Amino acid sequence: MRKVLFIANIGLDKKNVPNGVNIKNNHILKYLKSMRRIKIQIIDTQNWKSKFLQLFFKIFILSFTNHKIILSIDTKSAYQIIRFTYFFHLNKKMIYFVVGGSMPNKINQNELKSKYYKNILKIFVQTDKMKYDLQKEGFCNIEKLPNSKYFEDIEVELKEIRSPIKCFYLGRVHPDKGIDMIFESIERMNSNECRYTLDFYGPIEKTYENTFFNKINNSKFLNYNGIIDLMDNKEGYYKLAKYDLFVFPTFWEGEGFPGVVIDSFISGVPVLASDWNHNSEAIQDGYNGIIFQSKNINDLIDKLNYIDLNKSILKEMSRNAHKSANNYKSENILRVLDQLVY
Repeated sequence: MRKVLFIANIGLDKKNVPNGVNIKNNHILKYLKSMRRIKIQIIDTQNWKSKFLQLFFKIFILSFTNHKIILSIDTKSAYQIIRFTYFFHLNKKMIYFVVGGSMPNKINQNELKSKYYKNILKIFVQTDKMKYDLQKEGFCNIEKLPNSKYFEDIEVELKEIRSPIKCFYLGRVHPDKGIDMIFESIERMNSNECRYTLDFYGPIEKTYENTFFNKINNSKFLNYNGIIDLMDNKEGYYKLAKYDLFVFPTFWEGEGFPGVVIDSFISGVPVLASDWNHNSEAIQDGYNGIIFQSKNINDLIDKLNYIDLNKSILKEMSRNAHKSANNYKSENILRVLDQLVY
């Protein structure tokens, strides 16, 4: 029997608001529970500030008593744990899932000291570029492991696209996710006639809430539909499958391999996304989506105009997006853990 300590933001509290990190970690936990001959001990770091001493004590004790440590929390918090375990020579049994895409830059700029990471058993990053950048910094323990999910295949109807083109946004509603660009681009596209509509899904940043709802209330073309449950929920994917396009203009600093892109693929919906960070590794321009220049509202509008004038391309990209989802099944991606844990 192998004992595994899983330190992660999982959100076991049912009041937890879902986000990309805890959704990813719930899929990892599901895989760990499917493995034989292991005993999992969980430290859920959700709301860690309110229970700092308790968590620190548990991490200290359990890191010594488990055969393996699996770490999957935000980069800054992970660094504190990695520094701590480094001094007790525990990193050789650690498997670290890097959250987001900012770690290589922080290493390069010396915000994070690379020496603490280099004796970790395995570091999983989500993209080829992250792997390449860290290998340039002298890391030999890096492996690419894209984001992944458990999901049931759904039947996708390859429908003819008609006006208005029905779009959605899925994810955290925050200015750095490009939300203001969505408002401006859709309003400008519809200045003479209704060519696009868009529905928002996801938790709203508190400081942005008033601004967001003021804009929603003043728009004829955009709506907020709350939080959609996609964890083991086939119906949620069927709901998204009714749309024609996922608009994702993010310029969030820590963006890595967004799980919402996989959600869109599962639903058979192509993605119109910024070329921010690592988006273009998952979204192949012209195949399962379209890429535009980050923070460039005019390029976004040019792409929306192009799609509107060539609606038929969405049908083929929908088929390709649905095929792409098969590349991100957790039961296949996470098999790499079998050898590492045992």
